[in-house]
Amino acid sequence: MICPPMLLRLRISHEGRRRWGCWLPLLLLWPFALALMLLFLPLALLASVFAGRWRKPLLLGGPMLLAAIWSTRGLVINVRGPDREVHVSLC
Repeated sequence: MICPPMLLRLRISHEGRRRWGCWLPLLLLWPFALALMLLFLPLALLASVFAGRWRKPLLLGGPMLLAAIWSTRGLVINVRGPDREVHVSLC
């Protein structure tokens, strides 16, 4: 089973200065995201009745979005500029 990312680690370092970093608990955001999806589910079902050829993308959009977000666990982004460096990782 694929688990969603639980933490976002952000680290910014400037040349000649101390590094700044923080950990953001994404675990606290998932209940709100799921509640919003449940809130919009009746609207998507109602829209799919009248959508015609857009019925399948409307019904599968939510699960596909969740699968895309959940597959970002382990993603590491490093951006290096001339005077600063930004490191983002999803754990």
